[in-house]
Amino acid sequence: MRFPYVPERRGTALWHVPRVPVVLHGRNTSVKLHSLVDSGSDHNIFGLDVAHRLRLALANEQPVQLQGFAGGQAEGYLVPIAMTVAGHRFATTAIFTAAATMDAGILGQVDFFSFFVVTFDYQNKLIDIRRPR
Repeated sequence: MRFPYVPERRGTALWHVPRVPVVLHGRNTSVKLHSLVDSGSDHNIFGLDVAHRLRLALANEQPVQLQGFAGGQAEGYLVPIAMTVAGHRFATTAIFTAAATMDAGILGQVDFFSFFVVTFDYQNKLIDIRRPR
């Protein structure tokens, strides 16, 4: 499935970034986001506000240290979740951290790219996400 890059203003500059619609599923609730597809991130990363909206009990989850995130180190919780992208629902994991100030989240290599074939077409400002054959 192809998605157009999303224009975002950063200061006076206009950037086009690869964001895709995702649905994160909690036990009895779900959250819709437009998350950044980031080939430089190892994991899916979301803010604590998203965890609260999903009604996740983070105190029972595995604490982890994030390296190189938000300009240094950050603490978070590695949590098993379900996610829907491009009509495909799958079980994965995500790190929830107070250091993630953007409400849309990041989709990373281990927890997202491993489920799909992802093609960035920057010239045409498109991202293509397909299930492997």
